[in-house]
Amino acid sequence: MRKRRMTWFLIAIALGLTLGLVYGYVLRPVPYENVSMDSLRQDFRTDYILMVAQAYALDHDAALALQRLSRVDAVPGVRLVQETIIAAQQMGYSRLDIEVLAVLMQGLQDYVPPLGGQP
Repeated sequence: MRKRRMTWFLIAIALGLTLGLVYGYVLRPVPYENVSMDSLRQDFRTDYILMVAQAYALDHDAALALQRLSRVDAVPGVRLVQETIIAAQQMGYSRLDIEVLAVLMQGLQDYVPPLGGQP
């Protein structure tokens, strides 16, 4: 009796899981929407810009950093990094993270784009 009840219980669990997956992935899947990065929450934006700053710390490519920052917002790169430093301080980011952001900001301030129009 106990084995039979356990068997039916496991069958019910497997059936429910299968039906849930079929419903969620086949019958009513969530539509994918192409969302821009400017709709990110402030903490995710700060994390992304910190990652850009960490990449800049490795390659010192200001043009690439500006290109990556332009995906986040139309605000000029230096101003975006300044706003991010303020937000990072308010959110309690480590001093090391804020220093990495400051190095990016300094690199962007010193950057002179090449003649020809690229950032």
